[in-house]
Amino acid sequence: MGVQRTHYVMLAAKLPFDTFDFDKDYKKYHQYEDNGYEFKVTEHNGLTIISDGMNGEYVFIGKVIKKVLEYDALVPTNCSVFSPEERYIIADSIKIEFGIEVVVDVWAFTHCH
Repeated sequence: MGVQRTHYVMLAAKLPFDTFDFDKDYKKYHQYEDNGYEFKVTEHNGLTIISDGMNGEYVFIGKVIKKVLEYDALVPTNCSVFSPEERYIIADSIKIEFGIEVVVDVWAFTHCH
């Protein structure tokens, strides 16, 4: 079985994979989950979820700053421009949508799917 990779830069919270029950509440969470095979970012109410269904290690939830598919390059992206207010807005959106308090930061990672 092959593995594809999608590279992300996000203003997001990183949470344990079991924070959400994706199987039980599929309809609720699916609308936020990004499709790693598509160029377009999937978002709902300004938020995107990237969940590690392969290894169960993480869930990122927040705003995608940059998305790069497997064979494309991640170009330099200035991530220092996000103010505390912007971080608060994302954290507050997560609290409103999911009822959890989170700390939002800038994350760069490769998601295997």
